[in-house]
Amino acid sequence: MKKEARKYYLDILKVISIFCVMYVHTGNDGMHIYETTEGLSHYASFFLREYAHTCSYMFFMITGALLLKKEEDLKTVLLKRVLKYGVIILLAETTRLIYYNIASGTKLSFKGWFSAIYSTNVLEQYWFLHAYLAFLIMLPFLRMIAKGVSKQTALYLLVLLTIFEFGCSYFEILMDLSRISISVPLLTDIIILPLLGYCAEYVLSDWLEKFSVRAVVYVAAILAFAADLLYTHKMYLAGNIIPEMNGSYFIMTIGLYVLGRKLFMNVGKKHRLDERKVRILSSATLCVLLLEPELREFTHIVYEISAPYLGWLVAVLLWLAAAYFMAVVINLLYRIFTEAILKTIGQKKKHEKA
Repeated sequence: MKKEARKYYLDILKVISIFCVMYVHTGNDGMHIYETTEGLSHYASFFLREYAHTCSYMFFMITGALLLKKEEDLKTVLLKRVLKYGVIILLAETTRLIYYNIASGTKLSFKGWFSAIYSTNVLEQYWFLHAYLAFLIMLPFLRMIAKGVSKQTALYLLVLLTIFEFGCSYFEILMDLSRISISVPLLTDIIILPLLGYCAEYVLSDWLEKFSVRAVVYVAAILAFAADLLYTHKMYLAGNIIPEMNGSYFIMTIGLYVLGRKLFMNVGKKHRLDERKVRILSSATLCVLLLEPELREFTHIVYEISAPYLGWLVAVLLWLAAAYFMAVVINLLYRIFTEAILKTIGQKKKHEKA
């Protein structure tokens, strides 16, 4: 079977999304600066606050586009994906728990460790890693569903999403109603989004080549974003907790995915240098997810130095770029180190056989 060409637009979307992940955690320097600013700066900050909510949704769409088409037996899924990813999470969380206890001067018991690993995310940001692991556990079943999706059922899936997650949400707000009593588990983010990513790549891809179809998607995403901004900003001004409008985020993410797919489709086909850069940047996303608090902390000085001269927005962008560059360097060093070890082991086994 001929290996499918790498889709570099997915790498670019991953990089954009990981910047959004970091932005969500910039606190009063970026994410929440709308609380202390007025005018254009206030609205720009609030705009970015809502846009950044698409980051985790985009990762699940990308994951569906990459994994649901693959043919792997259950053993491969469990060993290559579930176990491997589970071990990464276990090591990352165990390391953090040990560090937290050393820093606080307390002793980490086995019960405390097991309870934290079993029942919590250890670090707030790690919720995504747990959600992704849940997706991998369900991967064989989601692949079975994906194989049976036709254009008709893909559109039906979009209609269900629009009605229950977007339409009903705003209808309930207007009519002062509680959440609809009909539950559709298929619309859970770690199920619906990977399926939609798969549909965009393999079921509806020919339709997405038509400008008229893409235009409908773009308009829907803009309207969803507008509805989200109007309502959430109204709630903010009223002094209420700003709600998370998942239905809007779903539709916004679909629009951004379709836009990114079109804009970056040719990356890697014509420019080899661009291809290499994109691959290096994209491969650092897991490093960011694992070390994001430390990366932001160590590079915060970039923000402190530049903010008084360049303004908060440019300063935040430079800060996050520095944090991401650090992740790229760490990831490259890790890959060089592991490749050297594997090469040494391979040479040793070859020598023993000789």
